Amino acid sequence: MGDTKTVFRLYGAWNGEKEAAWLGGMSRAGWHLISCGLGYYRFEKAEPAEYIYEADFAILSGGSE
Repeated sequence: MGDTKTVFRLYGAWNGEKEAAWLGGMSRAGWHLISCGLGYYRFEKAEPAEYIYEADFAILSGGSE
């Protein structure tokens, strides 16, 4: 397993394109996304590559319909 790093970064759904471009830049620099959560991204160092990232947001309902 290569080197890993965690980056803490908050963003809003309205900035999805900007965030996707940032993630693509990370991959071109050799840091590939391996997991993410609320406010953090975890990357693994590998050969630089061209990846395209896209976020998909869903609204979850807790009530009965």
